[in-house]
Amino acid sequence: MRSKVLKKIACVCIPLLLAVNCSACGDQTTSKSSDTSSNSSTHFDISSYHSASEYIKGVLTTFKQQISDPQREVLERALEHDGQVSDTDYHNAWQQYSKCLVDKGYNPPPLQLDSGIYRSGIFLDANLPEEQRTKVSKDAKACDLETKSFVNAAYLVSKGNSQVTGYPNDIVDCLHKRNLVSDSYTANQFNEEESQFNNTSDRSFSELIQQGQTPFSFDIASQDAQYCLALSGAKHLLKEDSIEWHPFG
Repeated sequence: MRSKVLKKIACVCIPLLLAVNCSACGDQTTSKSSDTSSNSSTHFDISSYHSASEYIKGVLTTFKQQISDPQREVLERALEHDGQVSDTDYHNAWQQYSKCLVDKGYNPPPLQLDSGIYRSGIFLDANLPEEQRTKVSKDAKACDLETKSFVNAAYLVSKGNSQVTGYPNDIVDCLHKRNLVSDSYTANQFNEEESQFNNTSDRSFSELIQQGQTPFSFDIASQDAQYCLALSGAKHLLKEDSIEWHPFG
């Protein structure tokens, strides 16, 4: 079994984010680090929304009481632009997330970009005492909900597909749009290849790529492919390891 680098200790399903994020919550385990990600959503059915604007309207209606005023303003502004969340609003939301944690007394978290998309979740050193990890995770989730969770989800939808399809259809749609796979390539084929990849040997991702031995039908290391994967939150298929956060120094 290919070695896993990250341990998901807090992949809580806040019912608004892209279902893809829960897809990466499965079996990525080791004692190295812990992910404070609060992403994902199996409770908010995004498949019934056929555009970014419809998705945002659904979020604003369903989560009227939960959305903070700054995030509501961003989403309402996006509706004036065909459901497109601006890059400025997206980056600002993530900066506010970092500031929120700093205001709680922590060091700034590393904000890691993959092809222009922030990597969801913060990875903590597993050597932190359990009580501290629990407290940091709780504060990170609170800051996420307060500053960026709704904006982040809407941005990914607006940058992904005109049809809100969910994982892994969003990845496959993106691959098709960038002419990285044949017209006959399907989500089922991607699932089969991903399963084979997750069950390969203990060789590192970079070793598999260098040796041309990944089971994917496309060049997974290419910039375009990495963008499609980053957009969908498929962290386990990105080339760069997640950066650990040391909140106390």
